[in-house]
Amino acid sequence: GLSACAENTTGGKSSSAPGETPLSVSEEEGAGETEQNKMQTYDVSLTYVNEQYIIEGDESLEKLVTDVSGTVEAPEGAEGLPEACEKTLELLRAVPEGNSDLTTVISDRFKINSVKVDENGQAVVDLAAFTDDAGMDNYTEQFFIYQVTGSLVNSFEEVKSVTFTVDGQAVETLGGHLDASAAYTVNDVDSFNAGSGSAGMTAEE
Repeated sequence: GLSACAENTTGGKSSSAPGETPLSVSEEEGAGETEQNKMQTYDVSLTYVNEQYIIEGDESLEKLVTDVSGTVEAPEGAEGLPEACEKTLELLRAVPEGNSDLTTVISDRFKINSVKVDENGQAVVDLAAFTDDAGMDNYTEQFFIYQVTGSLVNSFEEVKSVTFTVDGQAVETLGGHLDASAAYTVNDVDSFNAGSGSAGMTAEE
């Protein structure tokens, strides 16, 4: 009885997993990676929300912190830029360790389909349509747009401005308050951040 049992097991193994197929697949993958996709590490500069501003609502405080460093890996050259941009936005979903004074509005509720950068340096960030009815309130929408814009424009010299689409379609607005089709630049981020900035300046000096 024992020998029959052993025979069954070996028979089962060899018939269900022929050795050749996995081997050829992994060989191809390995070759593709070394030849085409030389990976590059990009140093990125992330934009987060100043939690103190959220708690206190004090307009003299900076709303955004725009120079939190991170790194992403993507293929070298122009082909790798969209992937590097997407990975940069994924980093915004979490606040880096040791930055308890920062927060983020880029939550898992918001799925980013893709980022494409055209020859004029405009990045188009395509979002998936919201699956719930909550959408974005005014506060979330503003911080979402400026966190994304600040992070992409400050991280990649190829990116000059950022605009937004939903499921590949142009939309007037993401949450009903800001123009999603506008091209947002670092100047927009800075002027939003300044708010009634003069008060903040004197307090710092």
